[in-house]
Amino acid sequence: MSNLLLRIYSEEDLIVQTTYGHIRGVVTERIPGKRIHSFLGVPYATPPVNELRFERPMPPTSWEGVRYAQKLPPACIQSDMMYIDEYFPGFEDTSEDCLYLNLYIPEVESNRSGNTSVLVFVHGGSNRDGMGSMLEGDILAGHGGIIVVTINYRLGIYGFVAAKDEGLDGTYGFLDQIEALKWVKSNIDQFGGNSNMITIHGHSAGAANVGFLSTSPMSKGLFQRVIVHSGSPLAFWAMTDPQFPQGTNLKPSCSEFEDCRNKTYKEYLKSLNKTQLATIKGLETPRELVTFPAVVDGEFLPGRPNDVIRQSLNADHFLLAFTKDEGFPIDLKNEAYVKMVVSFTKANLLEVMKLYNTVFRNVKNFTEIVIKEYKEFESSAYILQHKVDADFVFFAPMIRLADLLSQYIKELYVFSFDHVSAHSPHPRWQSVPHGIDLYYVFGAPLVGHKRFTYDDLDKEASRKVMTIWSDFVKGKENQELQAYQESNKKFTHLVSRNHEILFETKDSFRTRKMNFWNKYLPSINNNSTLGANEVKMDRTLVPSGSATQTANEMKQNRVTVSDKENSSSGLRCVHWLLVTTCWTMLFLFSL
Repeated sequence: MSNLLLRIYSEEDLIVQTTYGHIRGVVTERIPGKRIHSFLGVPYATPPVNELRFERPMPPTSWEGVRYAQKLPPACIQSDMMYIDEYFPGFEDTSEDCLYLNLYIPEVESNRSGNTSVLVFVHGGSNRDGMGSMLEGDILAGHGGIIVVTINYRLGIYGFVAAKDEGLDGTYGFLDQIEALKWVKSNIDQFGGNSNMITIHGHSAGAANVGFLSTSPMSKGLFQRVIVHSGSPLAFWAMTDPQFPQGTNLKPSCSEFEDCRNKTYKEYLKSLNKTQLATIKGLETPRELVTFPAVVDGEFLPGRPNDVIRQSLNADHFLLAFTKDEGFPIDLKNEAYVKMVVSFTKANLLEVMKLYNTVFRNVKNFTEIVIKEYKEFESSAYILQHKVDADFVFFAPMIRLADLLSQYIKELYVFSFDHVSAHSPHPRWQSVPHGIDLYYVFGAPLVGHKRFTYDDLDKEASRKVMTIWSDFVKGKENQELQAYQESNKKFTHLVSRNHEILFETKDSFRTRKMNFWNKYLPSINNNSTLGANEVKMDRTLVPSGSATQTANEMKQNRVTVSDKENSSSGLRCVHWLLVTTCWTMLFLFSL
């Protein structure tokens, strides 16, 4: 276990009986006086290998004696370890046998009282990368007096490949998450947890995942509260759409199969080793657009989330959270990324706009309209692109979710992490990038981290954020948070000013930009026979001038749609943007 000072206490205290057998954990104390009982690598399903590859998860088999749960489990197989390395430098263990969870229980709460609230964390990574163990839950558990559970689930083609006519339904990763929640629901009382007070918390792609879980009939009754963190099930990248080309349906041609005449695709794929599976043409994990979005299968997802939310939800309490600069990546030490920033051109920007235009395919002059709306950033194609990314990829779908939820649920909060560390390696214009707040949520400033330097103000910010999280998990009112309501859309910022950590409440979030993406462009798109200048909407919702005027004015701007310079190298750079920038940053499209 990384950087943990382990102290073994009474062995009897560390042995817990689960439904499938006894497990023995370890005691850790990284914060003086905050002892944590940790149970690592606990199986919640049978290993999905051999005949169980590309099948729904099965409950684990029981075991005799005591199973040691004192070592972090391997991550599920993924294309590379770049995303994991951001949070857990040096971790390299991967396996198909990866369906495990970790539990972190405050010692004072581990008296089997059954009253401790539970947080289950679903990691992000484009449904392609990541692992539950990227962030150890002991600091958050100790600070908040809650049980923290982190889970693995199958990734990439192992968890999300869909070819329905071949029996590949594309929901294995989601069903893994449900299986983990079933395990928690059935066993958490043995660890002192309250099975009727479970919160699911998802970050990035994990945020979309918990959004789907909150609408799925298959997860009904498994949790009561939801934290949607830097992502949204309503985002264009989150699920398939008949009008939007996807990367989900990955199916190699029959001619490439030596045994094709004797086996189904599914049977053949099961017979391959992981190296062979990763190199089949047509089945490689794509590093573009939406890699592995959700599929409306009629079972896990009965319909699109915005429709299901209006009919039924599995939770009545939501916290939506994001950072100030979601559109920017977290890693500035990657040399290839730094080179991309320097060389990112207008042509690169235009290529990305073409991809975005596939979402609003009926909007004429889409690129001109968008660039005009963000003209204050026109001097830098790179910054303009990421400002668009922040609003279109993250903020707009999250605010759209908040607006929808506010009509139907009991409790809703919207929270923005705006604290800028004095030791931040990021430039001021991207000082609070995507994913940076996860370190604070899980208490990294209190114990240190290899990638960052923290001071006392950072530690205070972390304590306040952990209090926000743990109070929500416990159903405890936090005076710093203001409710987001249909008629009063207040949200809370955490900021640092004059060497203090402060909470500030604002009445709305980026109203003009949110209306631009959530109302103005959809209105044009849905009225495909009309031009932008023909759509009658409130003046506050639209850029000044008509689409024609916008196009004319764009010719005078420094970023122009006629600029074709470096188109070949530009496309390669855009690919790097979509892969590394938007997903090291947190996976722009590939989420």
